Amino acid sequence: MYKESNNDDLKNFAPNLLKTFAIIFLGLGLLLFITVLIPILFFQRIPLNPKNITELSYVTSGIIGTLFTIGGTFLLYLNLRKQNDSFQIERFENRYFELIRIYRDNVKDIETILPDNERGYKIHGREVFMEINRQFILITQRLKAWEFEKFTEIDVLSLPQIAYLIVFFGFSNSGSIMLKYHLDKLKIDEKYPGLKGFIFDDSELGVKKSAYSNVFAFYNGHQISLGHYFRHLFSTINYVHRNDVLTSRQKYEYVKILRTQMSTYEQAVFFYNSFSPMGYIWELSKRDIEYNFKFKEDGDQYRDEDLLITRYGLIKNIPEGFTGSLNPKHFYKKLIFEGEEINVG
Repeated sequence: MYKESNNDDLKNFAPNLLKTFAIIFLGLGLLLFITVLIPILFFQRIPLNPKNITELSYVTSGIIGTLFTIGGTFLLYLNLRKQNDSFQIERFENRYFELIRIYRDNVKDIETILPDNERGYKIHGREVFMEINRQFILITQRLKAWEFEKFTEIDVLSLPQIAYLIVFFGFSNSGSIMLKYHLDKLKIDEKYPGLKGFIFDDSELGVKKSAYSNVFAFYNGHQISLGHYFRHLFSTINYVHRNDVLTSRQKYEYVKILRTQMSTYEQAVFFYNSFSPMGYIWELSKRDIEYNFKFKEDGDQYRDEDLLITRYGLIKNIPEGFTGSLNPKHFYKKLIFEGEEINVG
């Protein structure tokens, strides 16, 4: 969601002030030239002797000339500043579009093996995000089955957190260690006794093996591919977000170029990732679900402009109902989704 920031006002204040001064000085110079110098030369017909020429030179160079010089200096400074900004933007664009090229390569290079294919069929690129989305839904269904069996309810934030952690780390030897660590950090056993054991012992979750090998878990994790993908994506968007030359509107438009290249399944996986400890940095480490802002280490409070997902509409193209009962609007209430407002982008 694009929104003008106070920084934009500060950026525009100095140039606008200088432009105003330039108009005032040039205007005064032109006014004196029209009202004083022209009448003296053409209407009063003053003899052009050395004394009169000296006085006219004083009026021209000493007053009118000074006003034109000051006004021209302001315009020259503004022109040089504009040229410097254009140079900085050109440098930014060269780097930014290179980062987008790397992003495309990262998407193309992502691969995984379909766990329910006996031949171990490998898929690549955007198909991987479709598979991750499918696995997330299957895991969510098993967690809901546990809820039904235990007559309990996993809270609206913990459910997608747990499901995505399973998708991300999986049940490989190293993945299981990381999964247990993060589940303990979320205090899952304290909140929902028995759930952690269910996750690792259930025949459809931790115990389930892939169809192509009894060695590999059905949910073998996507830590390597997704970790690299999201690190680069964050660096790319943060590169735009931290730029000092661009206005808020320009930043939104540049990020929009990247966002429009993300498939719906990519945005859905991005949405799931935002609940996890690996994805908090995008937004949820800075505010709660109700947009109550948290505090930084230096004591300052986070603001709207620090919320990358909401500010740049990074998941705004997810169609309603695409993520099932997990509604993005519930977690990102300030984000204007596609079709909700015209000409927002």
